[in-house]
Amino acid sequence: MTSAVISELQAIAGGKHVLDAGHPDFARYLRMFGVAPGEKPEFESVVRPADVESLQKCVRVAGKLGHGIWSTPNAAGNGAQMGPPGAPGIVIDLQRMNRILSVDTKSACALVEPGVSYRQLQQHLQRERIGFWVDSDRNAGNSIAGSICSRHVGYTPYGDHLLMQCGMELVLQDAELLRTGMGALPGSDAWQLFKYNFGPYLDGLFTQSSLAMVTKVGLWLMPAPPVYLPFMVTLPGDGELQQAIEILRPLKLGGAIANVVTLSCAALDAAPYSRRDEYQGVDGKLDPVKLMRARDAGAWNMYAALYDSPDNLELMREFVFNALGAIAGAKIHLDRDRPEDTAWRHRRALMGGGTVDSDFNLAGWGGAGVMSLTAAAPMEGAHAERLGTIAARIVAEHGMDYLVEYRLAGRTLLKQVCLPYDPGDRASFDRAAAAGRALMQAFMGAGYGIVDESIELRRAADELTAASPLAGLVEKLRAGISA
Repeated sequence: MTSAVISELQAIAGGKHVLDAGHPDFARYLRMFGVAPGEKPEFESVVRPADVESLQKCVRVAGKLGHGIWSTPNAAGNGAQMGPPGAPGIVIDLQRMNRILSVDTKSACALVEPGVSYRQLQQHLQRERIGFWVDSDRNAGNSIAGSICSRHVGYTPYGDHLLMQCGMELVLQDAELLRTGMGALPGSDAWQLFKYNFGPYLDGLFTQSSLAMVTKVGLWLMPAPPVYLPFMVTLPGDGELQQAIEILRPLKLGGAIANVVTLSCAALDAAPYSRRDEYQGVDGKLDPVKLMRARDAGAWNMYAALYDSPDNLELMREFVFNALGAIAGAKIHLDRDRPEDTAWRHRRALMGGGTVDSDFNLAGWGGAGVMSLTAAAPMEGAHAERLGTIAARIVAEHGMDYLVEYRLAGRTLLKQVCLPYDPGDRASFDRAAAAGRALMQAFMGAGYGIVDESIELRRAADELTAASPLAGLVEKLRAGISA
């Protein structure tokens, strides 16, 4: 990229907020966008605008040059979007746009800029003594807007982040400013209260999408319940996992368990807090019995919570615990039972509207980088078994550990597979990427939809879905916006 272009971006954002490939911080963006070790990135510079007007100017510069736009809502990189392949690009990092614009204490909603993290919003609510909860990603530093636009799922009854989103402001690829929902109407005071505008509902177009960059997003906040009872259920094997899902389905559909239920395998539950070699046998293979005994854990560990008034919660507790207690070998654990268990403390905090300060990291289990993908299926034990059989076979074929969890959200069973890799090792990167591609192909071939993937697998996911009518429509919209 020429010095003239760098100078033009510096004039917009300021000298210290424009980076070229020679800048020490540039390498961080290579990992953020999943660039394989040793590969040259398609983007050539990074700019960090401070406000909407500066962002629009940066977009116009990119358009004038014919450069693609790569974007990230904040420094965490969640919600990052890649530019078109095969063309030079400019990264636009929105981390400086990090204001909490409003919190409505009567209607329990907020309006924030894209750089605002879950940690920042939660600290604001605590500081101002506002009795609302934030449904946070596992990483507290993640952008709220990035999580919404990635359609991520959290841990509380407000765990469907897109469902709890209300209103967006965006800069399109032609630099035009757009507001959705009630924000599209002049003078409306219901922008964060009512999701839908008159006419076509557009917000979904800008999720898992590079059609625009979010500059403001509204979200609903959960009022703190009178009583909150988190609990953990350890399950001894795959059969009990399937039985638990069958028991949980009516409890979820009927609202007895309102939050997003997580069922994590023993290895993934331990991985962020340990090293793999602590639990391996003399042959170097993972010893699941050793792992479960060391952590007083099950082959699968279920995390859920009850939220209600004191009297109602006691009735619901008896009903739910009796249902789950019918599973042979299952053990129900409360807060007092696991005072030293870091995994439990983190899950308890997340289900209780809190955040976790330590980032999700599997460095002791294969590398600090993690590729992941999530498939959606009916909330049935038979589908958990089928998904598990596919995933276990493929990760084993690629010489990787089975690091997975299920989430029960709404009416859906979500299966996430984590594939750790060493960001500095090309062979490690390629192995995880190959496993990810094979998993996506196998899941889709079995009729399961891929609903989320990490950015290292984005191009592969695009290729698998490129022939669909939906992908064709998105391309038409992109061409129309850029025209």
